[in-house]
Amino acid sequence: MIHVTEVLEWAGNEELAQWRGRVGNATANKVQKEALKIGSALHQLVCNYTTGLRIVEPKVYGVKMGWKAAQAWLDVNKPDMLAVEKQIELPLLGLVATPDFVTTSYVVGDWKTSS
Repeated sequence: MIHVTEVLEWAGNEELAQWRGRVGNATANKVQKEALKIGSALHQLVCNYTTGLRIVEPKVYGVKMGWKAAQAWLDVNKPDMLAVEKQIELPLLGLVATPDFVTTSYVVGDWKTSS
């Protein structure tokens, strides 16, 4: 089966390629590396929070601001998590995915971060 991420990578992103062309590879790589660190840290905080694990308050500005927004949303909406980071297969579509969460009302979600 094909993973959803593979489809997204294959499809490409014209806007991202244009941005990379404008700023150059060195700058683009630096920004992508920093964004990955922030996104991964924020993702881990959300996973810990939704599964009742310990939260260590972030010190990095981008993570701190993202966490404040995510925590506020989670506290207001109080999603009842059925699964967090569990692989699911969609045989009719021939896909495998690992969504960030699935709620008991079968909302499938993938956390996204941006500046």
